[in-house]
Amino acid sequence: MGNKNRRKGHDYERELVKDFKNLGFKNCVTSRYGSKMLDDQGIDLMYTGDFAVQAKCYSRNPNYRKVLEEMQIRATDIPIVFHKVPRGREYCVLYKEDLLELIQMLISNKIINTP
Repeated sequence: MGNKNRRKGHDYERELVKDFKNLGFKNCVTSRYGSKMLDDQGIDLMYTGDFAVQAKCYSRNPNYRKVLEEMQIRATDIPIVFHKVPRGREYCVLYKEDLLELIQMLISNKIINTP
């Protein structure tokens, strides 16, 4: 069972790499491929700008707080946990202050409008 779950997790990482590449992060790769050191720090994708990505793919909810706190990131990074529930939806969890900062940037750059 462990190898099957491990494969699902690796497949999900590769799926996220494709998503980030489609967004313009052309050099994005899994840290398993690019850097054992980053992988050991709880970062699953590389070359994603200021986003530090951890991918989870399993039925139960991970302990998001623990995952976020254990990610070894730079002070400027925005840590995000991507969670894919098999045969279900995908979720992203990040700190509230990071989300509010992203929203403020969208407003400042007139990408979204406030009423």
